[in-house]
Amino acid sequence: MKSVLALVALVLMVVPHASSLNCHSCRSEVGFLECSHDKIEEQCKNDQSCGKYSYTYGGNDYWQNGCIDTKECSSSEMCLKDSQKDNCVVYCCDTDLCNPATTNVPSGITILLSVYIAFFCLYLVW
Repeated sequence: MKSVLALVALVLMVVPHASSLNCHSCRSEVGFLECSHDKIEEQCKNDQSCGKYSYTYGGNDYWQNGCIDTKECSSSEMCLKDSQKDNCVVYCCDTDLCNPATTNVPSGITILLSVYIAFFCLYLVW
């Protein structure tokens, strides 16, 4: 009996578990930076991916991130749904929380400080 339970436990650990994708979710008329303050998560359906997109509609700019139907993960599919959307840009990804509002980029000071420290270390070695 113990060996059967051990076998069942092993199979359950090895078989991948199906789970829904979790994505960041926000809609803004200011920009993605506004969304970085709101940490809202949304659980996608099986036929959806995480995504973020921006577009102009009726003269106003919009930025959104959240679950997107996977078949609409190209700018042409997303924008063709509504012919009044202009300047449409779409980005999709398929891992949990892969669509943050902003991405972290090292500042110029961080880069310069890193180069300075590297040269200082080389100077000490010589």
